[in-house]
Amino acid sequence: MTDEIGAKPDNIKESYIMNNSNTSIATTCKNLIKQRVSWEATELAASNAKLYTILSACFDVYKQMVANVFLVDQVDKLLEANSIKFISTLHPANKLMKLIFGDNDRRRVSSYATVMRAAHEDKGKATADFTAWVKNKGGIEAIRTGNTTGGSTSSGSTKSTEAFTKADAQLSKTPAIITTAPSSKFPEGTGYVMVLARIAPDRSLSVVKFVGKVNDDHAKSQVIKVVASEEKARKDEEKKLLEKSVGKCVKKNKATEKRAIERKMKDDEEKRKWEYSPDGRLAAAQKAEQEAEDINIHDDDGNIDISSVKFEITYKADDENTEANVAA
Repeated sequence: MTDEIGAKPDNIKESYIMNNSNTSIATTCKNLIKQRVSWEATELAASNAKLYTILSACFDVYKQMVANVFLVDQVDKLLEANSIKFISTLHPANKLMKLIFGDNDRRRVSSYATVMRAAHEDKGKATADFTAWVKNKGGIEAIRTGNTTGGSTSSGSTKSTEAFTKADAQLSKTPAIITTAPSSKFPEGTGYVMVLARIAPDRSLSVVKFVGKVNDDHAKSQVIKVVASEEKARKDEEKKLLEKSVGKCVKKNKATEKRAIERKMKDDEEKRKWEYSPDGRLAAAQKAEQEAEDINIHDDDGNIDISSVKFEITYKADDENTEANVAA
């Protein structure tokens, strides 16, 4: 059966439609690529520049938090005031990022907190030009994953290793809450491993699963965090004891001062009563009379006035001199 006049065969129609679709998709994709390039060069670049400016200011705050522990408490109060949930052991960098960027996107908060910590490890360069430092490292995502391009990360790794070594030595002194017998179900290796456990109503503990590997990065970071949290708690307790001791000293000093004032008031009152008593008045009169006599026996030049001085002559008997005795 022949085709109708002017009609195209089915295979020709299908080829035409496919070619037309390919041309349309190619054109559309080319346009989208141009839009993407334009966006990256303008809007995204401007957005990233603004973000780096904000993060640079956050980094300045974070450096102050590291240098002054009491500022972390201030951030905690601000988080509570803004109804942002957090745990006390959360790293200060994460607390600051939660406060500034909110808690809606935890991945973003975690990424920016990682940037803060990495910048502090390389604070010399990061402080000089934060934006240039981030770009040199390959961007925020590269810093988050550790795949930075701006030089070796051995310095940061060394610091992390040193921090873990110190934390391990400190934590090894802490008595275990519970110990269990060896089991073939436990992972191989010696060190720290994350455990998912269930606490029953009778407060018994059941290990459900081991999370990660022994001494992996997550386990090491938790060891460092636990020790840091204990150290902070210890410093907070010392601070409270110091404030309490200072308070006691201030209170004691005030009490001592109060007693001294009361004692002086009492002495003044007793002195006043004595002065107005008969004995006190007599003593005062006698004192005045004596002072007047002392003044009268001196002339204007300060010499003693012989005429006003009373002399008393005492004679002593002499057994061997009879004439002297008779004269006396």
